[in-house]
Amino acid sequence: MIRLRIVCFLPTISFIINLNTVSCNLLSCFDFMIGKKLSTTPIKILSDIGLETCLNQCVDHTYCLSVNYNRHEFICQLINRKKNNNETLLDDWDYIHKELPDIGHQSEKMCGAIACNNYSTCLHTSTGRYVCIATVNGEWGPWENWSSCSKSCAGGQTSRKRECNSPYPMYGGALCIGSETETASCNTNPCSGGGFFGFGK
Repeated sequence: MIRLRIVCFLPTISFIINLNTVSCNLLSCFDFMIGKKLSTTPIKILSDIGLETCLNQCVDHTYCLSVNYNRHEFICQLINRKKNNNETLLDDWDYIHKELPDIGHQSEKMCGAIACNNYSTCLHTSTGRYVCIATVNGEWGPWENWSSCSKSCAGGQTSRKRECNSPYPMYGGALCIGSETETASCNTNPCSGGGFFGFGK
């Protein structure tokens, strides 16, 4: 029997894997499914965060009941359900799957003594209070000015950018939809003196 010891990038968690057996040095880590993921469409994807933050995001999100966490790319997938008895988790060693314990349905998720509505996220304040904060979806700000054309003739490119900051997405809100950059053709007139053959700028 092969016994592997894998130390994750997360400084507080160490996994010892013996086939499908997992033991951790954190009490909350007992039901982590390493090398497994639930095949479903996530309700939200978060990038560049750690596993602990991923789980906290799931706890705070009104609909989240489990997560798929890509431990190599640090991508967190929030999922609005748990595995049912008629399906199995997929094998994928890039992932860790974790279900929220003791919660079977979204209606059971409490923020202190109350349940947040579908448009709110639960926040734990520094004073020990739990507060439902309304979700803020991101919206695009205005476009910046077009950049200078890349060529003076024979067809160049110009571009402009915008930011998802009007407002920024907050408290679990959705990111802006669409591209942050836009390109267009410019100075399409022919170059004089053989510009099409490389003499034009």
